[in-house]
Formats: sequence, C-alpha cells, structure tokens
Amino acid sequence: MVAIPRQDWRIFRALNAKQLADVLTELAPYVNLRRYQKHPRGLKQARTQRTAYKNGNHVSTAKMLAKRI
Repeated sequence: MVAIPRQDWRIFRALNAKQLADVLTELAPYVNLRRYQKHPRGLKQARTQRTAYKNGNHVSTAKMLAKRI
C-alpha cells in the first residue's frame, strides 16, 4: 500500500462517486502494477508422458459387452 499524507486526502473527500471514478481512471495508467505483484508467475510445466493407453489400446466397456452378446 502506498501511503500519502493526510492533507492530500482532502481533495478526494470533496468528490462524489462519479468524480472520484474519473480521477482514478485518469491516474490508473501511471500505476506500475509490477511493483505490487505478490509473486511472479513461473514457467508452465511440461506435460507428463502418457503411460496408459499410449498406443490406443483402450476399449470401452460397452463395446466389450456388445461383443459378448
């Protein structure tokens, strides 16, 4: 959180909601968001190799039951 002196807050107290939103919208492009990032995102992990049904050997139960009848 960025602390600003108490006397600087007086400006914002006099504004209504619409005016405050306009002021904040004007100030937003100048904020450095990286400064407030809690944890940098790491790299995506590689997908693990499939072990089961690697060659497409899976057969559904419905097909096996249909074959029996």
